[in-house]
Amino acid sequence: MACADIRSPVVIPLYNKRPYIRRASDGVFSQTFTDFESIVVDDGSRNESHEMLADIADPRLRLIRQANAGGGAARNRDVEMARESWMAFLDADGMRLRHALRCGDVGKARAAAGFGIGPDSMRA
Repeated sequence: MACADIRSPVVIPLYNKRPYIRRASDGVFSQTFTDFESIVVDDGSRNESHEMLADIADPRLRLIRQANAGGGAARNRDVEMARESWMAFLDADGMRLRHALRCGDVGKARAAAGFGIGPDSMRA
């Protein structure tokens, strides 16, 4: 499968990262490769972290709020909500360089470099 055929949602588990989530999200939406979605699962943040994303009117953003169940549960929910088989993980206080989602020669090379995961490694 050629990389051009692979869309990679960026999945972001969020818990009490209000000071950082907007920077992380802005980095995702400033990518030179634009055919992706960003899924943020707010895992019951107590500091209203999700409000930092309220003014983003980009249809590629999906914000999901759930009761606190832990980081693993939030990440699993991100994976469940993804519409694609390959995904890129980003911590809520992390950053992506502008070319991080740009296609290489083959999509699997992205996974081999630790960029994302494939369909057989996480989904049942």
